[in-house]
Amino acid sequence: MARLSTVTVSIGHVEVAKILLPALELLLVRAHELIDDGIEERPYMRWVRDTGYALVASLRQQLQDVPWGERPLQVTLDADGLRLLAAAIDALRRQAQDHADHPPNTALEETRQRLWLNVPLDMEMAWWLGSELVSNELIPLLRIIHVEAKRPDDELSAKRLLQTASAALQTQHTDAVRFVASLGELAWLARWTAQSTEALRLQTVLDQLIDPIIRERQAAQQREIVQQKSSHHSTARANPTSERAGSTGASARSTKRNQRENATSPHHFTGGAESLGAPAPVLRRLLAAFIDLVVFGVLSSGITALGNVLFVGDATGLIVLPADMYHRLSGFLSSAVPLVTGYFYWIYPVGRWGSTLGKRAFSLKVVNAGGLAPG
Repeated sequence: MARLSTVTVSIGHVEVAKILLPALELLLVRAHELIDDGIEERPYMRWVRDTGYALVASLRQQLQDVPWGERPLQVTLDADGLRLLAAAIDALRRQAQDHADHPPNTALEETRQRLWLNVPLDMEMAWWLGSELVSNELIPLLRIIHVEAKRPDDELSAKRLLQTASAALQTQHTDAVRFVASLGELAWLARWTAQSTEALRLQTVLDQLIDPIIRERQAAQQREIVQQKSSHHSTARANPTSERAGSTGASARSTKRNQRENATSPHHFTGGAESLGAPAPVLRRLLAAFIDLVVFGVLSSGITALGNVLFVGDATGLIVLPADMYHRLSGFLSSAVPLVTGYFYWIYPVGRWGSTLGKRAFSLKVVNAGGLAPG
């Protein structure tokens, strides 16, 4: 399958104004600071400047042309634009991770998901590495994978990336090497690099380059392929005479799937994440809900009972109030306690961690399309 060289992503005005433009402008300012400090403008810095200014100009023009609230902005990205945008968003993501005490940036998370869930895995991305890192870590690792790979797909990916890296190293006589690879290939390489103890610097670069959403999408895709192959082999062994019929059905399903993909790609791609997990069995969900209801009822009753002990009307107690004030306070507590308790038991834990006590007891978790807690 040919890799996509461009992709169009729909992004809202707020995400562009609050996330993309400030992040790209920070990269441009940093590039100019390095030049002002007397550092020679290397090819990578020139690439940041040229690509960054073109992308910023395009985004600003769209903000002027498209009225707010009328429709999302259509951002067309090539291999260079996608790489620069990924670098800008990743810089903000790592900055947010370094400041764990700050509240989560909702606009940043929405922008990350909008980008990485809508960009297909065969989309090309321009990749820059130091020449020394390519020759000392990347190429040796790819040679090892090519020799030791047990799956034909791994061997083919290693061969393709090895050819690309070697050609880029030979044609560019600078301290930085640029070559183009698809998102799926980079995520695949990151998985292999994580298993190696000889490519630690390369692993650090790939950790910054590949967003976790991309890793999860590729992992889900691989799981789906394995399940399909396993199901096909099981059916073939159970009924060999129906192999041709099964193949025809699989072809029909593949045709329908391709029709759905062609309706949205490559030039009109809107995309979406692969399935990140199957719904839990109904019985386990009912049992988890039962536990949550019991715990929630105990908490609400306990808080209400505590209020009745602390605040009493005209009787001996810890805090004695006039009867009219006691009745008003009692009515307020009877309304507020279920709401406050419900928020801190049902809403906040699910948004923050994806589970409540009942869900944790049965290993259940609520996730969004990126495999993360809903927020």
